[in-house]
Amino acid sequence: MKSATGSSASERLLRAPGAQQADDWSPNGQVVLYTNVSKSGENMSPSEIWALPLDGSRTPFPVVRTAGVAANAEFSPTGRWVAFQLNESNRFEVYVQPFPHGDKVRISTDGGVQPRWRADGKELFYIDADNQLMAVPVDVESVRTPKVGSPVPLFTPFWSLVPHHPSIKNYSVSRDGGRFLVDVLRETTSPVTVLLNWQPEG
Repeated sequence: MKSATGSSASERLLRAPGAQQADDWSPNGQVVLYTNVSKSGENMSPSEIWALPLDGSRTPFPVVRTAGVAANAEFSPTGRWVAFQLNESNRFEVYVQPFPHGDKVRISTDGGVQPRWRADGKELFYIDADNQLMAVPVDVESVRTPKVGSPVPLFTPFWSLVPHHPSIKNYSVSRDGGRFLVDVLRETTSPVTVLLNWQPEG
């Protein structure tokens, strides 16, 4: 952790085996969600979502435990729910779950990664199995049983990085859900230079 102004030294928050990827801050700034990968350096190694309180003893605790791959967690605007991607079989799907514990509810219908909340908590965005950016209305705050609408495709960017890798984050969304900042490939191609009869020095 370090001040955004750069005015303070970096502070190490956690030392643990494997690899950890910070995913999100709670709205009140008191908890960090992170992905805990059991074997550092291996693609698609089993991973879980953990929470690290930033006060008191700073003892981390599990939020999503799985034998598969859970990643890319994000707090809802109230901090009462967490959205995440989970691969327990042959592809990722997007789920939401009460924080810190509770039953998960599936959001995506045809694969899904990188969930992002609209600022009012009434809509979730994610990337589906066809790399389309999707939007789905949700109501998890005002009802006892979460209500999930039908996903609607918005557009299909030409992503610069593979969206379905668990450590990738390709986009961000404005607070009103009306604009997106997307990491895409440029349409132009770079020239390729071929050297013939090249001889190594020495």
